[in-house]
Amino acid sequence: MSSTLLVAARTALGVDFEEDDSIEVEIPAAEEPEPECSEGAHDWTQDWVQGKGGGVVVQESCTHCGCRMTTDTWATRPDTGQRGYTTVRYAPAPEDEDE
Repeated sequence: MSSTLLVAARTALGVDFEEDDSIEVEIPAAEEPEPECSEGAHDWTQDWVQGKGGGVVVQESCTHCGCRMTTDTWATRPDTGQRGYTTVRYAPAPEDEDE
């Protein structure tokens, strides 16, 4: 961890520090693991894009398995409240209403 990041983290947390002290800062994952596709590899097609603050939300779906991927480029970090955090979320294919 760089010393600049270390000082910034300690300042943000209100921790007194010495140069040889150490602190661990856990940063949450920005992405969920991509689920497996029934065809081996996803073939993503864009469903829609919507503007959101300083970024966009993009929803794509896989032409093989129907899995949906939503990318939000203006999300909020859950631990700090920082805006402009990119998240990627996955959802299973929607159930067919005719079945």
